[in-house]
Amino acid sequence: MKKGLATALTYLTGLALIAVPVMLSMFVANRQSLHIESKKASVLADEVMRRAEETGQQGRAAIKLLNANRAGAACSPEEIALMGQLALSSSYLQSVGRIQGNRLICSSLGDHGAGFDVGPPDYVSSRGIAVRVAVTLPLAPKSRFVISEDHGYAAIVHRDLIFDVQDYANEISLGLISASTQRVIATRGTYNPSWLGPLAEGAAKTRIDGDFIIAQRRSKTLDLISVAAIPVASANHLARELIVFLVPFGLLGGLALATVFYFVVRRQISVPALLRAGLRRDEFSLVYQPIVRLDTRQCVGAEALLRWRRRDGTLIRPDLFIPIAEESGIITSITRRILDLIEREAPEFIMAFPRLYVSINLSSRDLQSRDIVKRFNDLMHRSGIKPENLTVEATERGLIDVALATPIVHDIRAAGIRVAIDDFGTGYSSLSYLTQLQVDFLKIDKSFIDTIGTTAPTNTVVLHIIEMAKSLNLAMIAEGVETDAQAQFLRDRGVQFAQGFLYATPMSLEDLVLYVQAEASEQLPMTV
Repeated sequence: MKKGLATALTYLTGLALIAVPVMLSMFVANRQSLHIESKKASVLADEVMRRAEETGQQGRAAIKLLNANRAGAACSPEEIALMGQLALSSSYLQSVGRIQGNRLICSSLGDHGAGFDVGPPDYVSSRGIAVRVAVTLPLAPKSRFVISEDHGYAAIVHRDLIFDVQDYANEISLGLISASTQRVIATRGTYNPSWLGPLAEGAAKTRIDGDFIIAQRRSKTLDLISVAAIPVASANHLARELIVFLVPFGLLGGLALATVFYFVVRRQISVPALLRAGLRRDEFSLVYQPIVRLDTRQCVGAEALLRWRRRDGTLIRPDLFIPIAEESGIITSITRRILDLIEREAPEFIMAFPRLYVSINLSSRDLQSRDIVKRFNDLMHRSGIKPENLTVEATERGLIDVALATPIVHDIRAAGIRVAIDDFGTGYSSLSYLTQLQVDFLKIDKSFIDTIGTTAPTNTVVLHIIEMAKSLNLAMIAEGVETDAQAQFLRDRGVQFAQGFLYATPMSLEDLVLYVQAEASEQLPMTV
């Protein structure tokens, strides 16, 4: 039942890993399309306002110049000639002229006699400009013009010129609105008055309002607001195009994640089975790395390290299989195998070098049961190995549950076996638990030894660990010592023991015997 549920959850997780990137790519496509269309609307509103402000600037300049030359008679040849020059020099004004009594009596196009009726102003802006928004002139009966009047002079602009912008499509709506009266001056396409919202001078705003993306821009210098509206449907169309492009990448990413997940799950499921088979087939062995005195370089013991070589010759690294063994609960069986190997190999070595010891690693699970104490007692009883020839190493992470581990550690020490805290400084360092556990050694982790003589942020941690060990009267073993400079640094600060490539690499028991014989004919006793 549990296996079936686990399998179902695995398949569901794999499907989710495929679906999530696909859904994410669709989400990104929709968000990106809205962003693109919102940016386009904002650019269009800015461009409409730029044209309106340029037109207004040219109109004000023309009217100002005409007012400055009022000395001549109204609509005199000189004034009409000046109007013609101003119109020709303008890029946006179709014409300039003079208005009397709602009639255009002359312009840059000539004297209009009795004049053309342009009607009353549609509104007067906050700046006092009279604006007519849709004037038809006999000179161009099919066109409509915007006429801005100030002091009797008029700037005449074709309504469509303001909206002659790039990136315009039929579905896009553009508008130019009076800010003070909200009167529509000119529009292209559909315009909805509800699109217009409060806006400070010079400000811009873009939002989604129902079925449209609305962009507004208010002029700093004129009584105008420009509006650009793009249907949300345009963004949806763009989103579909982006989805066609992005979803395959999302699908590939999802398949890649699902594949990795599959292999990780398969590895998690298969490695425990392989571990059990390896135990049955006796595929595990031990190598030993010497531990030496820093002051004399004499060997005082060796750490037993587990190795797993499968029948096909493949060597599996401990950092790969040990965590899985701990998670799956097989680690206690592996510890039993280590003790069996120690019982098989170590007695002859200890008999030859009775002052040396073998250090054995225990897991957190081993420290949760008093059965481990019985196994050590059985080992010593059957092999003749004395307690002083054994040391137990437990990592900080294995001592998270200090209350559970403390009586086990006390029983191990009561049996005469010394206890070391391995990889100290990488887990949950605490003076209180060190005092509570009453261990014998601290092993300083290699990661801190590597920082000696460097500018790494953690280069002072090793000093704090040394001082902590001294304050608790604990012996210290430095792991991973590789240079004479590291050894000198540690020796000068009172660290007693070390292991690492500077002294020896892990080796078989036979090679360990030769190593000890070569180091010295008689070893000095280790003191704690």
